[in-house]
Formats: sequence, C-alpha cells, structure tokens
Amino acid sequence: MSANSWYALAYLIIFGSLIGFTAYSWLLKNAPPAKVATYAYVNPIIAVFLGWLIAGESFTAQMLVGAGIIIGSVALITSQDKNEKNAAEAIEIHESNTPTRNCKTLSASA
Repeated sequence: MSANSWYALAYLIIFGSLIGFTAYSWLLKNAPPAKVATYAYVNPIIAVFLGWLIAGESFTAQMLVGAGIIIGSVALITSQDKNEKNAAEAIEIHESNTPTRNCKTLSASA
C-alpha cells in the first residue's frame, strides 16, 4: 500500500470512527433523538461537497437538486419537532383533572 493509502486509513480511523462516534454519543445524550437522526440525511451531502472540493469529483445539477430536497426535508423535520414541543408545553393538565388511586367506581348493579 502507498503512503497516501496509509494516511487515508489513519484519517478514517481517527476522524471517521473515534472522533465521529464520540461526538455522536455526546449528541445522543444532549439532544432529542429526532434531531440527532437528521445527521444521516445531511452526512452524504457533506461527503459529496467535500469530494468535489478536495478531490475534484464531479458535482452535477441533479446532485444539487437532490441536496436541496434533503436539506428541505431536514428543515421540515426539525421545525415540526419544535412545533410539537411548543404545543405540548401549551397543554397544561391540572391535578384536579387527573384520576387518583383511591377512586371508587360506580357499578350498574348498586
């Protein structure tokens, strides 16, 4: 194997595995799972962009449209999560409306 291949392998081990997994684990503990899952949609876009920028790979209009659809979808997912959270916070359940443990039910035979 060439020296460049060894460098690439070391880069993938350090950044792709160790740092990436550590950051992902931290994020799972500190952010809602729905938001954490969006990385899986955005990650390929970043990979294609970096391939174009660094390695001179092709970048077509079709790829750009696909990236726009993915980014728009992720924006919808994250904004919907905010709206549901705000709606959940707006609903207030009063203690007087919740059943208690000592509730007695009426039977039809009594």
